[in-house]
Amino acid sequence: GVDFLPQLVRVAGSPVVNAGIENLYMEAAAGTTDGESVFMANCAYCWVKGVESNNTPKKHVEIQSGAYSNEVRDSYFHDAKSFTSDRGYGVNIDLGSSDNLIENNILYHLHYAVALEAGGAGNVIAYNYQERTEHYELSWFIQSMGTHGAQTYMNLWEGNVAGMIDFDNYWGSGSNQVVLRNHLTRQD
Repeated sequence: GVDFLPQLVRVAGSPVVNAGIENLYMEAAAGTTDGESVFMANCAYCWVKGVESNNTPKKHVEIQSGAYSNEVRDSYFHDAKSFTSDRGYGVNIDLGSSDNLIENNILYHLHYAVALEAGGAGNVIAYNYQERTEHYELSWFIQSMGTHGAQTYMNLWEGNVAGMIDFDNYWGSGSNQVVLRNHLTRQD
């Protein structure tokens, strides 16, 4: 039989606290094929503000590994080197990260503007503007924002302008989401 035994994993070391980047322009160097523009893991109360990131090889901002109460705001994330699986993302919240605020950003010409993956609750994705998603299957109309991966729940999606918000039922459910006052254009 299957044993359902809870497990606890302690992350070695203290989290990074109260650190951020502001008013910075980033662009991937020619020939770069992997990596994120900003990678936030095991951090709390950190921020990205007023940042422009252009042509990322993988993701413009990756927030993961239990990151808690961080902000990404007032920034412009656009273009990517590739629009295949797990590439060309604007902001990705992953691996149980919670209470993060993604607010007032412009996300342009990306595979996936904002994605929540593999757990995480209490995140707020609010007042972002997304335009032009792209996928390697050119005829597909894919979600601009949403969940992708097992059981992200209790997140707020408010006031965004996007093509489509969708909650994954392929890799895992995305239940108990609140979608409030968004303008969904159904355009790609």
